[in-house]
Amino acid sequence: KATKQTFDDNHLLKEHLNVIRQQGYAIDDEETEVGLRCVAAPIFYNDNVIAALAVSGPAARLSRKRDRAVSKKLRECSAKISSLL
Repeated sequence: KATKQTFDDNHLLKEHLNVIRQQGYAIDDEETEVGLRCVAAPIFYNDNVIAALAVSGPAARLSRKRDRAVSKKLRECSAKISSLL
């Protein structure tokens, strides 16, 4: 575990991955480093995820309140990139 937020239960991790697939983006909420958050969206090529587009920053500035707006922009950009591939 990198932080106390890091998933260390396989069942919870699988549930988290299901939520990510459903919503179309992922959030690292201080799971890798305390004080750091990240929002990411997949880039697809031939229906396979080949990369991700992400925004990271201090948790104080990239707050949970901003998740919806940031994830919407990331999903729009990742969809555009995917369509160009």
